[in-house]
Amino acid sequence: MDKIIEMNKRLCITSQADAEEYFGPALLLDEHTAVIMSCLVVVEWHIQLANFYELRFKDRTLLEIVEQAGWLPFLHRTGHASKNLVREFYASILRARDLEEPSMEVTVRNVQIIFSPDELSLFLGYCMGLHVDMASFIYQSVRAEALKTDAQISLPYGVLLTQFLHNLILPEGADEPRALPLGSINKTTLSKSMDECWPTHEMVGSISSWLAALELKVVSMDVELKKQVFEVQLALKGIATSAELVALTERVVLLEERMSDVWAILHLSDD
Repeated sequence: MDKIIEMNKRLCITSQADAEEYFGPALLLDEHTAVIMSCLVVVEWHIQLANFYELRFKDRTLLEIVEQAGWLPFLHRTGHASKNLVREFYASILRARDLEEPSMEVTVRNVQIIFSPDELSLFLGYCMGLHVDMASFIYQSVRAEALKTDAQISLPYGVLLTQFLHNLILPEGADEPRALPLGSINKTTLSKSMDECWPTHEMVGSISSWLAALELKVVSMDVELKKQVFEVQLALKGIATSAELVALTERVVLLEERMSDVWAILHLSDD
């Protein structure tokens, strides 16, 4: 619920600067459409809840909790994602009249449809007013992603939106590009995913240790440089001959070079 509220706040943009900070730089409609049509479409993995039967909360299994919350139609969704159909749907949101309304009328492949939390709830078989309103969350997520102008984003809910649009009798050609889920989330795939993530945690730990060591080294160098600058200042006060001045100048140049090396490594500016 907190995430939905936060997403609502982000969608209530009050200035062009705020909009560009969250969604990216403003684009012409055709440019924004081209960006969306080049984005990847996310294909959901369905979750085999029965595979996690031993997970219990207050003497209830995970499957029982999910069933009571009404999330099974979402978590058990299987099928393909029609990639171009999903992209065209996201692009149609750009042409909606008022994005701040709780629903929108869009046209996809010459078919006018209503996209709203109510329509999603009917399609998913949800009851509105649940503690966690999944339909509203999906609606807000889709709307937010459609407004982003970053070509590197991925468009979520590929399978769900394909089936939602099919349910509204939107046409799909037999030769259109489709994407299928790579598998399901079960004990095996979850364990494999955790194993793949573990080296990343180790790498982050190593980088943190390296940065801590680097910080100590920089502090040590800083102390040494300050010490040498102080010695140069003392020597400058007691200088007597031009030869001593030349030697002192060479020492100052060396100090400047060492300081420049430190700045270059740490990407620091002179100020």
